[in-house]
Amino acid sequence: MKRILSVLLVVVMLLSSVMVTAANAVKALRGDINSDGIVSTSDALAVLQYSIGASELDETQKLMADLDGNGIINSADALIILAISIDLRPDGVRMDIDYNSYSSLDPKWMSTVADNYEEFIAEVNGNSDRIPMIVSTDQHGTLTAGCEVFKFVNDLVDWDKISKVINLGDTVEVTYNKAQLKSYSKAMQYVPVEKRLELFGNHDGHISVIRRDMSKYFVTSSAEYSKKNDAFVVEDEQFNVRYLSVDPMGYPWTYTSGRINTEQADFIIEQLEKTDSENIVLLAHPYLFKDEIIKRDGTTFTGSETFISDSRKGGNVKQSFLDMLLARKNKTAGVFIDSNGKKHNYDFTNCQSDFLMTLHGHHHTEGYETSNGITEFLFQSFRYDEQNCFYFAYIDTKTKKFKCWKNIEGYSAWEIDIA
Repeated sequence: MKRILSVLLVVVMLLSSVMVTAANAVKALRGDINSDGIVSTSDALAVLQYSIGASELDETQKLMADLDGNGIINSADALIILAISIDLRPDGVRMDIDYNSYSSLDPKWMSTVADNYEEFIAEVNGNSDRIPMIVSTDQHGTLTAGCEVFKFVNDLVDWDKISKVINLGDTVEVTYNKAQLKSYSKAMQYVPVEKRLELFGNHDGHISVIRRDMSKYFVTSSAEYSKKNDAFVVEDEQFNVRYLSVDPMGYPWTYTSGRINTEQADFIIEQLEKTDSENIVLLAHPYLFKDEIIKRDGTTFTGSETFISDSRKGGNVKQSFLDMLLARKNKTAGVFIDSNGKKHNYDFTNCQSDFLMTLHGHHHTEGYETSNGITEFLFQSFRYDEQNCFYFAYIDTKTKKFKCWKNIEGYSAWEIDIA
């Protein structure tokens, strides 16, 4: 081991004059041990010397030095910093992106995105408890063929560090529009197919013949569907998560209510009852609750009744569904009665993993709430108020926290506790 460290020390010393600079470079904080604004081989040398007891680092420097996020500062961190300094960059932010090459994007916006990505990736890289994702919703026809947002994202991110790029629905402006869907597909060509996870919104069309046609544009891979395609699941073994998508509006288009039919209920319960180790995140375009939704500034608003209609044969299907989700969190048993009035017994007592939270679009406004023992997050629209709005986000399965970066200038990261 000492011999390896000695060889590495020699290599670092030989390269100590090498530095990476670039026009339009984003800030490099992680790995910048000497705080000169550049990740260079001198930073790698400082970390290596610390790892062998030849020098000391203060607390801030230690935070910047732990590149693999395992709480230990050693030669592995020095190697990562060295790789960044000579632009091998196994992690971290690309420093060679020419902002002027994106004719449709604002350089200030791109700088904000790059800064956010740097913070985001530093927190998720090497932390096996965190599920990293990119989320957008409610594009409403504005993700056109010439839109360069995801071209820029592709040039910026390391896809191995991302679980899924999630589109929470309402891709078209009013209702099913083939031209807009073709444009969306063109704009999304830069995202690897295996990373895409796409939902239908109430604007996207919910007639079976249209649903089949839309599958050409919504290319979520490795999805297991319910019989009527009103629910599906996507597993990501790398990040130990199962995304369960529920579409309660899987019948002719409506704004106001949804239902869970018998086939859909069977599928959902089958997925929730699995006893494997994969944690569950529920995705749906409309949100579950209509209580006090907390905005970033601490103010609240009340949602509308959109997820599941209150009525069914014999009672409230929405509350029955929420009771079932809470039972999954608490690993208990019970009965769910679907929109057709059919009873479904469920037993979650042997489940090993956690039901984490739910993610939604639909309202166009950012916020979260915890109701009925479940935490849900609502993402801001891609198109309204502020253009090209999307998020970097992660769920921490150990500390039960959700943290997101809203990619619009002037917003800091937002962290909330998961119930």
